[in-house]
Amino acid sequence: MEREAFVRTVDTLLNEVKLVEVCTDAHVQISALMNKGKYKDLGLQHSLDMWHRAKNLAKRIYAASQVKGQSSLSSWLKDVVNHFWWCCKTADSYQDFLELWLGLLHHVTNEHRSTADLESFQNHILMYASKRTAFSPPVFEARMLLAAIDYNYHKDRPELCKSDGSKQYRRLYKKNARRYMLYTLKAYGYIPELQAMILQKRLAGKGMPRRRTLRPDDPRRYGLLPPVPAPTIQELLHTQVRRGLVSAFQTEDP
Repeated sequence: MEREAFVRTVDTLLNEVKLVEVCTDAHVQISALMNKGKYKDLGLQHSLDMWHRAKNLAKRIYAASQVKGQSSLSSWLKDVVNHFWWCCKTADSYQDFLELWLGLLHHVTNEHRSTADLESFQNHILMYASKRTAFSPPVFEARMLLAAIDYNYHKDRPELCKSDGSKQYRRLYKKNARRYMLYTLKAYGYIPELQAMILQKRLAGKGMPRRRTLRPDDPRRYGLLPPVPAPTIQELLHTQVRRGLVSAFQTEDP
């Protein structure tokens, strides 16, 4: 019945629109129609629905984990399926997908190709050169060098440990992942030394002045620029008083 419904639908669409691609689940008879049967010479692209493929992949991993001695596969089920989705989203061809998919063999043996270190350094740069402030090229270069020196100085710092020698952990809720993550705390022992060096430079008469005047073209002169025009003080006063009265009436018991 599913095969017959597919044939009738495709025949109708071929007479009404220019059909380029057909996306279905992994139905054996429909795949035969597209690749070897009635529609093989029409040049239609037959794509498989990734949701069905991911679902079937999860079922197969679960079935394999029920075999004696293979129970550890169940703990990898979600990660393998997520990797499959990522490969489908990233790859532009079958060869690209195959190369990305084979990377799973490295992940399961604890060999990870990650850009976490690079992303950490990029976040560290924002501490010295915020995107909200415009810098001249020499100033920006100096801030980049300071960020690199600071990052290299403390990137290998030891992790904080408790009195019994165990590591200190902290929970952090990741908004995108919608779950808590665990990370270790690290010691910032280099900060007192850095502060002492800054103080010595200051006592020697070097360093930045305490007060600096803003340039005429400095964007900080304009302050906060809201996306809407500001109402008058009287309008705001009337709105806030009115809102306060309404809230007071709403909190009274009927």
